[in-house]
Amino acid sequence: MAKASAAHEFLKEFAFDLNLGKENAGIAISIELMRRLVQISFAEISSQAAELFSTTQFKVDGRNYDLSFDVALDTSNVHVAFDKIISAGLNAVVPVIRSQNIGTALSVFIHPDTGAPRIPVARILIDFTEIATALILDKLAITLSLLENRQTGRVEKSWESDAALETRLRDDLGFSDDTFIELSELMSAIRLITPDEIAAAYIDSLNLPDVFALFPGVIFEGQARTSAEGDFLLFTADTRLNFEQCPIAPTSGIVTTEPNPGKDGVFVPDGSPSKEFPKDSAGKDFSGELTRDGHVFLFAPKKLFEVNFEGIARPAVGFSDSGRKGIFRWGYSLSLMLEKFVLSITGKPLEFLISMKLNGLGFGDAGVKIGSVYWRAVGIAFRGDIDPIDILFRIALDFHRKEVVLISSIARAEAKNFNFMVGAPFPLDKIAEFVLEKAAEKAIKDQAGRILTTTRIPIGRWLPLETVATLANVLAFHEDKEKDSVTIGAVLQL
Repeated sequence: MAKASAAHEFLKEFAFDLNLGKENAGIAISIELMRRLVQISFAEISSQAAELFSTTQFKVDGRNYDLSFDVALDTSNVHVAFDKIISAGLNAVVPVIRSQNIGTALSVFIHPDTGAPRIPVARILIDFTEIATALILDKLAITLSLLENRQTGRVEKSWESDAALETRLRDDLGFSDDTFIELSELMSAIRLITPDEIAAAYIDSLNLPDVFALFPGVIFEGQARTSAEGDFLLFTADTRLNFEQCPIAPTSGIVTTEPNPGKDGVFVPDGSPSKEFPKDSAGKDFSGELTRDGHVFLFAPKKLFEVNFEGIARPAVGFSDSGRKGIFRWGYSLSLMLEKFVLSITGKPLEFLISMKLNGLGFGDAGVKIGSVYWRAVGIAFRGDIDPIDILFRIALDFHRKEVVLISSIARAEAKNFNFMVGAPFPLDKIAEFVLEKAAEKAIKDQAGRILTTTRIPIGRWLPLETVATLANVLAFHEDKEKDSVTIGAVLQL
């Protein structure tokens, strides 16, 4: 398996957009996975290459005989290496997959026109020292193209080592010395033509996973880039988090809040469901097993989280509310501004902390309504802070769905330092305090709930990888505490 730390080091350099100065997400495919794909591709060719009939027949003394081939491919010693070239035509770096040490054996048969069993006449042995395949990107579409194949080979003429076969061909099929020469020339021609056809068939059968579709939680857009570094194929593009496909929308839900007698404002109590990470539909906890090695990796930089979380965490420009308690009527309008946004790794694997401070300004009025008459008692301008709003989120594996998910909960939310900007005598000060209390509670309940409640966002879907190998119930990872960035990966049982 490949080291998540190695993938991280390559991707953090490769995924940085020098033109825009932006750090994007990136994807790495390990050489072990590519080797597995090569073996699967050749196995599929072999399984479909029994008794392949030639489109031409072999003529013997005016009679036409069908020719067929059986193809056996040996990938037991296959070696896969990654390389890259600079393409002047594409003006880009082009990764190259070099598949080496592939053995091929073609068994050639003649079919008698009497309906008797086919007769083996030769074996054509081809050893590919290398098949070089270029990987080309058009936006997010991956295309494989054959660069070259290098090989050696020989023809084993069965009749030269089997006297009984030679006699049968002469007696039953009317072969002559000239016929054997013609058959020998035909085998040599096939030996020259076949390697290109086999290499092309290999390219056609090599199915790379749709690497960008493996990570639905990250939107890759624009012209993608690809390269090869060390034992990895690398991919990146302009990226942002895909909150639109979140099963539980970030704007839904209400945070449970209640007054804390020991402090001003409101807080999320320890028993609140919003403090618990969600469980999957089967009722089982997300897998907490982690490893340092894997096969497919996603590099997620701090900026990816900061920019996108800040976007959904920015409150609405303002909101208002009104109500009554007994004969008292009140109403207010409140605007909140994001004053501080800090993202950091908590020290627990794949867990982050977002800490925010919101600054609020507003205006409220209160009065008394008796019957149909309303006496406006006071108009109040006020300001205050919601500090902090702490949100925990972590990356985990939901093995039941074969998904890597981003799950979050609000750890703490406090409203404090709300101050009047106008004096009022008793009992108007009590009315003002009532307005302030409602404003602070409303700010927490509505705005914190809009920022993030119990959110579950699919980041990666491993299910397509099960066509290659069995998935392990474990998540590969590496954390860069200096940059608060992570690399996560799928682990396959190859």
